[in-house]
Amino acid sequence: MNAGSLRTVAQASLAACETYWRPAITAAILLRREDNVVHRAPTPTKDLGLSVGGTIPFPDSVIIVLRDTMALERIPLFPLEVVLLPGTPLPLHIFEPRYRLMVKHCLEHHSLFGVVLARSESIAEVGCSAEIVEIVKKYDDGRMDILTIGRAPFRVSEVFRDQPYLEGAVEFLEEDTSDGPLETRRNLQELYEKCHKLIYGSESKPTEMTEGYSLTFQIATELPLDLDYKQELLEIRAESARQERLLELLNQWLPKLAHVERVRAKAVGNGHGFQ
Repeated sequence: MNAGSLRTVAQASLAACETYWRPAITAAILLRREDNVVHRAPTPTKDLGLSVGGTIPFPDSVIIVLRDTMALERIPLFPLEVVLLPGTPLPLHIFEPRYRLMVKHCLEHHSLFGVVLARSESIAEVGCSAEIVEIVKKYDDGRMDILTIGRAPFRVSEVFRDQPYLEGAVEFLEEDTSDGPLETRRNLQELYEKCHKLIYGSESKPTEMTEGYSLTFQIATELPLDLDYKQELLEIRAESARQERLLELLNQWLPKLAHVERVRAKAVGNGHGFQ
């Protein structure tokens, strides 16, 4: 997918979210308590491709625990109120000096940075690397608009504060790309189409994503799912398990969407009927 196509997908995704859901994508809402970052290694589970969800909190003390088996890389971290998924385009407006410096570093070294979900007093342990694919616009005061795309999930094992922006020692996570049963995929596609029509009032169109990324990530990109749901999907390391979990979530979500639509339709009908 080229930069122009990515920009089109990104703009469509943002516009769709704005019509139904308050968008969480913003580079303006950043983590503010970075000076008290804890360093902590996660505890993985042995459950069928599922990882224990967790956060890196900000207590007064610092704990450092690393597993000897980790193959760690050090990358810049960008805490945001968004869950970036592999293959997903993410447009960002960069205005803070420290993040301008981070972008400059990534461009000069042809390197990735990591997007991690920012919570009130913590960051998520599992994030997704982002590649800068285009500088869309530069402003006279140093601000810039950039277009990025999600690449690979990672787990943060240690956080460093010796740069103006956060950096993390991260372990890139392995992925089981095997699909679930055909029936599961068909049911998932059917539920997605129903949810899409209720939310946006139109039939879904094939999503243009980078080749090789999962069906669940494509669906989660198109629907305004809660951030916790998206984070959960990111942390599941087997596509078959993700498909089962997303199918369960959409089965729970569809009746609620249908109820909202019935209430809305009734209110509109009442409004038109009142003379």
